[in-house]
Order: sequence, then structure tokens, then C-alpha cells
Amino acid sequence: MENKKTCQHCEAPIKGRSDKKFCDDYCRNSYNNERLRVRTNTMRNIEYALRRNRKILERIWENTKGKSHRDVLLSNGFNFMYMTHMNDKQPCIYDFSYSLEKNGEVVVKRLKANPFR
Repeated sequence: MENKKTCQHCEAPIKGRSDKKFCDDYCRNSYNNERLRVRTNTMRNIEYALRRNRKILERIWENTKGKSHRDVLLSNGFNFMYMTHMNDKQPCIYDFSYSLEKNGEVVVKRLKANPFR
């Protein structure tokens, strides 16, 4: 009896082992890349937002001695939804923490020690 299995990616007939799912490495890699694309894109977008937020906090910390206004952060593309962790009840992005004051002022601090240890 002949094996009539087809490749899960390109649907070409498969030759070889009875438990093969793909005709070659290219199809296996393409199939898995397509399957994981949504998850990978989501993680890439979050990481991009975190890096952008960190750059904005770093600029504020260096240029304005750590004080600015919420509107300045927003106009530079800061996204308050993303942070890496909390430190003393303040949101942090990698090695910077920030606090929002009631008057809209933002105070940025650079963390001295590695927060992930």
C-alpha cells in the first residue's frame, strides 16, 4: 500500500518516513514561521514600544534633570501602557523609573542597581 500523505505547507506528496509532515526543511520552516508570525509580531511591537519609551525617558533625564510634563512625553510618542516592572510603586522601563504628579509633571529617575537581580 502506498503512502498518500501530503506536505502540511505545500501539499506536495511526501516520500520517506511514515511520520513525516513536510516534504523538506524549507516547507517545515515556512509553515512554522507563518504559524508563529502573530505572536512574534506582537512581541516585536511591544519591544519596540519599550525601547522608544526608554529613549524618551533617557532624553528627559539627561536634558531636563529628570523633570518634564506628561504632554511632552505624549508628543514624543511615549506609551504609558508599557513598562518592564515596578520599583517602589513606580512604573519602570528597564533602568529608568518615572512618577506622574497630580499637576501633570513627570519625574524621571535612573535606577542605580540592576533591577532584575
